[in-house]
Amino acid sequence: IYGDSSARKILGEWWAGDGSDAGSWRFNLKADADDATGHSFAVHVPNGEGRDALLRKFVADAGEQRPTRVFLKGKLLTFDAATQISGLTGLYLEVESSQNIHLTPSS
Repeated sequence: IYGDSSARKILGEWWAGDGSDAGSWRFNLKADADDATGHSFAVHVPNGEGRDALLRKFVADAGEQRPTRVFLKGKLLTFDAATQISGLTGLYLEVESSQNIHLTPSS
């Protein structure tokens, strides 16, 4: 999980580094908890209301060795992902705010 210095205070040992900019945070999303490393895509979220509660939930779940299940609403984007052999298409998701990340499905 990446973010700014205030996110680092919450994340502690789970801190992965600075975000893509000081006004946002990001995490990687997997379809299944046991997916291999690299089988995920980044979710970019602007800093704002609800961020700290989500970060605390992620840290609590990580400390218990369980995945955090999230339901997202955002825009899926692609980019050219170069490899040594060929080019691939990479994915990332932009979420408008932490309010668009839910821990239970919306009805």
